[in-house]
Amino acid sequence: MAEELDPPGAERSGAALERELYWAEETTSLATMGAQELRDPSQRAADRLTVSMATPAEGGHLLLPSPDAATVRPAARRRRRAGRDPGRPGGRSGGRGRATACRAGGAGERPAKRRMRIAVCHAQTPFVRGGAETHTESLVRALRAAGHDAEMVTVAGKWYPAAELLHQMAVWRSLDIAESNGLPIDAVVALKFPAYLVPHERKIVWLIHQHRSAYELWEHPEFADLSRQEEGPVVRDMIHQSDRIALSEAKRVFTNSRNVQDRLWNSIRVPSEVLYHHSPISEALLGLEAGPYGDSIVFPSRLEALKRQSLAVEAMRHVRTGVRLVLVGSGPDEPAIREQIRSLGLEDRVSLKVGLTDEDLHRLYLGALGVYYGPFDEDYGYVTLEGFAAKRPVVTLDDSGGPLELVTDGETGLVAPPRPEAIAEALDRLFADRALVARMGTEGNERLRATVPAWPEVVARLLD
Repeated sequence: MAEELDPPGAERSGAALERELYWAEETTSLATMGAQELRDPSQRAADRLTVSMATPAEGGHLLLPSPDAATVRPAARRRRRAGRDPGRPGGRSGGRGRATACRAGGAGERPAKRRMRIAVCHAQTPFVRGGAETHTESLVRALRAAGHDAEMVTVAGKWYPAAELLHQMAVWRSLDIAESNGLPIDAVVALKFPAYLVPHERKIVWLIHQHRSAYELWEHPEFADLSRQEEGPVVRDMIHQSDRIALSEAKRVFTNSRNVQDRLWNSIRVPSEVLYHHSPISEALLGLEAGPYGDSIVFPSRLEALKRQSLAVEAMRHVRTGVRLVLVGSGPDEPAIREQIRSLGLEDRVSLKVGLTDEDLHRLYLGALGVYYGPFDEDYGYVTLEGFAAKRPVVTLDDSGGPLELVTDGETGLVAPPRPEAIAEALDRLFADRALVARMGTEGNERLRATVPAWPEVVARLLD
């Protein structure tokens, strides 16, 4: 008889936790929602995930496989996990100390500076580039610079329709990357859903974000997606339970911001450690000389709904100074943004630049008046770091999430409510007070240097 998962945050016995981490190899079926079965692709994907779900009347949760089911790896190889602090996020109990103790002696001892073979796992949406891709590529470069043999392991991802998510989960869970070409892979680092479902004896998760439409965006009036699909509730439940299992397997769980840490804890009670990092642009800008302050506010970002470029464009209708807005990027919202600029008659105040080189972007940052970055509930946000690296103040919004960890109103930038008139007032304030701009830009630069570690320190913490 399958055993139910304990509620998040509950104390569990060692045997229960061991069984929870096992995944049966036999084909099992996904429960139906009432009399309506999921479509065939979803059913097959659930079978490949090798998990069962209780009936809706029983709660619709994932069920544990039986204790004698086949396992992904032999139980003899699995170490007992140390206990966790059941409190709020702040790192897994034993965190850094536990890793050190494992290296101190006994079977499986690992020299502190041994060259390692590390797979960085990334779910890639074809033809889409954003912060996740930059993060992954930067990590691979940093691992190699530290002397490790690092490789990106990529699986093409697709997040719609809902049943396709189950297929993607099954693909990652079925991957065997314990070794490659006859040589062992010493560790894997997974960065986002569903890549962190991959099984490995030394899995490290550095979370960019969970599948947001199954969590904080589930009921959002504008950005919800999964909840609007017939199969959404079943798929969401599978994501939640699979996340609990897969993240519990990890030796360490890091997040790229406090915002992501809070989401993870508030949703499924998984503790983690915050680990900031630089973007290639912010690293480069820190070594360049900032130029004089111009008249333009720069807003570089992928053009999509969550980044809310349309809100910034609308704000430009209300400015009373000569401030200008320069949007930088491309994405699915590009035609709509161009049409908005044209229909509002803002061609002389708002420009959109696509396909810039890094050097072009450096020049824009270093000659700007300031930087605007007002997405909705951003995970981390490279734009904030890059603005501070160029000694420019950053204007953000009070619901923008990650940027608020570095932007303090009146000290390193300005924080406004998400209303066009309020944003316009903030932009006009920068245009009218260059002394304030210089002071906040300098303070932002100093905060960036004090808060965000260099990549060698990031690598050391990940592999500690």
